[in-house]
Amino acid sequence: MKNLLLTTLMLAMAVTGMAQNEKRGMNSLVEDYTRQSEDTLVVYTPNTVIITKDSCSYTVNIKGEYNSYLYDINIKNTIEPSQYLVIKSNGIEFGDNDTIQFLAPESATFSKNSKENRFTVKGSEGSEEYSFSIIQSGNIKENKTVYKATDSSWNFEIPFINKKESIISKDCPFRPHSDFSIEPTFGMGLVSATGQGEDVDLAFSNGSFEFILDDLVVFSYFTTRRSSLNCGFGLNWRNYRMTGNKRFIKDMDGVSIGDYPDNANVKFSRIKIFSLTLSFLYKYRFNDNIGLGLGPIVCFNTGGNIKTRWSVDGEPAKDRQYNIRQTPVTVDFKALIYVKPFSLYFKYSPCNVLTHDRGPEFRSMSAGILLGF
Repeated sequence: MKNLLLTTLMLAMAVTGMAQNEKRGMNSLVEDYTRQSEDTLVVYTPNTVIITKDSCSYTVNIKGEYNSYLYDINIKNTIEPSQYLVIKSNGIEFGDNDTIQFLAPESATFSKNSKENRFTVKGSEGSEEYSFSIIQSGNIKENKTVYKATDSSWNFEIPFINKKESIISKDCPFRPHSDFSIEPTFGMGLVSATGQGEDVDLAFSNGSFEFILDDLVVFSYFTTRRSSLNCGFGLNWRNYRMTGNKRFIKDMDGVSIGDYPDNANVKFSRIKIFSLTLSFLYKYRFNDNIGLGLGPIVCFNTGGNIKTRWSVDGEPAKDRQYNIRQTPVTVDFKALIYVKPFSLYFKYSPCNVLTHDRGPEFRSMSAGILLGF
């Protein structure tokens, strides 16, 4: 009988413990987060998020309901002399001794590792989405995090009185601001040509293509919540390919169009141009994931070569020539529409690919897809 009572008591304690674990309040989750050296905590649909900053710390206060518990969480991070803060937002300036309030955001996320503490709050104001982040970098191992929390299972709501707001506090109007970032984008497209001279046959169907690596470094100036001016550095490889009976030939005067040897089985003849690019794009976003872009790209064409392949009586042959006197600097005009993480683009250049009087005339045109990393 004694063993039966002891077993029943242990089983009841285990069930109670499981029930309490299932009904853990936000306080317990925050306590677990602050104990870890690397962790992420996401708070969904809080009622309010208030961020207060001074010269040596910033505090995040979050209020809401989780697992039928009302919570009131304060997390304070000190800012050591060896650390620094970066604020990323849609135009909300945030200095020392400032306070900002978000009402009913979609989420508030804490994350940390040995290199940084990051807090991000996301939500929407009508049809317009917003994101506000505080990134604390430096020697985070020595950082001090202090939190206070209150959980309560009491939850009284009065119908038609307790209404949730869904807007950013009006104390935080938009202000134009700039941002510097690394946002590499990889792309591939088909290439054709316009204004082609005699015997030049460059078309999308010939397999002409390009590779793009854009926005390795990008500077952005946000003029409104939806629009920005962007300057980005990138790389571009373009192949202009012919598969007909004519080929590119380098001679003393530059590049000319010539014939293959008799009885040649033609594969292709192509010009490859390598460029360093500097893009100047105006972007307009309908929300964080959909938008348009338009603007010029300055191409510094630092390398060019010719490659031709054919065979005669089954014997393969290849000819490759360098220093083909491509036009040193050209300009493309680019238009794109993006649905993140993909973008569709079209580019046209009014400039000749090869230096005037040093080769056949043709101008570049391309279209393809971009993928943001």
